[in-house]
Amino acid sequence: NRRGGDGRPRILVAAQRREAFVDVLRQLGFEPFHEASAFGNYMREDGRRVDALYARSALGQGMLERACKESLGDVALSVIAAEDLIGLKLQALANDPRRYRDWGDIRGILDLRRDEINMQRVRDYFGLFGFHEELERLLAHQ
Repeated sequence: NRRGGDGRPRILVAAQRREAFVDVLRQLGFEPFHEASAFGNYMREDGRRVDALYARSALGQGMLERACKESLGDVALSVIAAEDLIGLKLQALANDPRRYRDWGDIRGILDLRRDEINMQRVRDYFGLFGFHEELERLLAHQ
């Protein structure tokens, strides 16, 4: 679970747990306003919104397996690794290049976590989405 630049929770959910996840959201007053096979957007009457990505691929499943377990009161959460968050942001950029703020988020993650993240995985994500040159530019400015 991470929050996007707009403050909305972004949640990565195993695809096979989608129905249970949506049931919990409905119990909390959220209703879907857009759903697709890979993601869903849910909103409450008070305007609060949750965006979910449904991990179907081996890549997404790997992110969930590497996630560290945290708790928020009585709620257990799995928080994905910083390099996996970079991977999700790169995927979003590949899908919509107008998401400029994601580059700033990626730069911030690299600045804050450079010594603790798996740089090979970061390089793999940049390569997967065709952003080799952008990674070299980001690293040159650190």
